[in-house]
Amino acid sequence: MSLKPGTPAPAASKPSRGGTFPSSARGSRLWVFRLSAILLGVLPFVAVETGLRMFDLGRPTNQTDPLAGFGSQHPLFERAGDVYRTVRSRGLFFGAQEFAAKKPAGTFRIFCFGGSTVHGHPYQNATAFPNWLAMELNGRDPARCYEAINCGGVSYASYRLAPIVREVCETWQPLAAERKISR
Repeated sequence: MSLKPGTPAPAASKPSRGGTFPSSARGSRLWVFRLSAILLGVLPFVAVETGLRMFDLGRPTNQTDPLAGFGSQHPLFERAGDVYRTVRSRGLFFGAQEFAAKKPAGTFRIFCFGGSTVHGHPYQNATAFPNWLAMELNGRDPARCYEAINCGGVSYASYRLAPIVREVCETWQPLAAERKISR
């Protein structure tokens, strides 16, 4: 076949790509494949997260605080039924204690903030300053019950206590809060 000069060449026929499916069916199969691949990649993470939540594993408050109190995600106390207890993640720095969630009538509750001295370091929490304060006040005023809550942490400076003071003031609205500074 000879062409005259200036006439365009006939269009070459294109073979069909990938089989006999029309182009719209190929496109939808490609999108289904891509979506399936993404879902298959994400599925193990969703399954692990669901399993951990079902068995209540990996809660941040059950672990030690890696920021040693600089983060605000770990409260100092958590409610456990009718009492508040020191959160396990703060156990390295604060003594284990618990107190009634609802303050008994006629009770004056004092929250004591500070560092190692308030905590009772190097001795136990039972010999700490807040306990001596409660014993002294109960001995002097038997008409009222005084309860001192020890919020003293080992190696806790004022700027690290600020989130704890905020937590206590927002949660319990105390009438008094005492901070002991030792040098």
